[in-house]
Amino acid sequence: MNLTARSYVVAAAVTLLGIVGQWQDDPWPDLWRVPAASLLIGLLLEGINTRRRGLRISPGIPERVMLGQPATAELVLGNDGERPLRVELQQVFANGLSGGDSIAAYTVPAHCDVVHSSAFTAQKLGMLDWQPVYTRTRGMFGLAWWSRKFDIAHRLKVVPGPRSAPRNAARAPASNCSDCVTIGPAIRCGRSTGKPLRAASVIPSACTARSATWPCW
Repeated sequence: MNLTARSYVVAAAVTLLGIVGQWQDDPWPDLWRVPAASLLIGLLLEGINTRRRGLRISPGIPERVMLGQPATAELVLGNDGERPLRVELQQVFANGLSGGDSIAAYTVPAHCDVVHSSAFTAQKLGMLDWQPVYTRTRGMFGLAWWSRKFDIAHRLKVVPGPRSAPRNAARAPASNCSDCVTIGPAIRCGRSTGKPLRAASVIPSACTARSATWPCW
């Protein structure tokens, strides 16, 4: 939990009232208790609300990628609550995966989803565990940012790319297909979308926004 500027303003008011109250008559000496209690109750309600109706993350990550080839992973940020959520998110890449680790900020409307996309490159062959996602959500009263780590239960298979295939591997038969995706020595034809093969991501919400500024239909 990280307090926001609003909480610091309330805390400053508590301190000021406490100092002034020492030199005044009743009821000034006890007035500081009102904003102090309001701050504590507000933080308690924010924490409960964030855990019960907070952020939901559904991964859309490829099942298999090629070594050294750029790939894209999607995280669907869902909000099942009645109020918009202000979210900051950071995807950390490690354990054989490299990619950007900058912090992304989104506003997820009520009952809607926002898709976060991140590019990465596999640098090690084999089965790799996907790294956790770190988020923090602003509370409903704007008093604090509430941190949470999401463990993504996904294993990524990294196969040799075209340049990393063994020299004595059997050469793939010639093909006239202009829209092909090469996977090791095999060739898979289909319409090229400019993206690597990936597992389909299911977005259960009734509406999906591709960015924080798009309206939700």
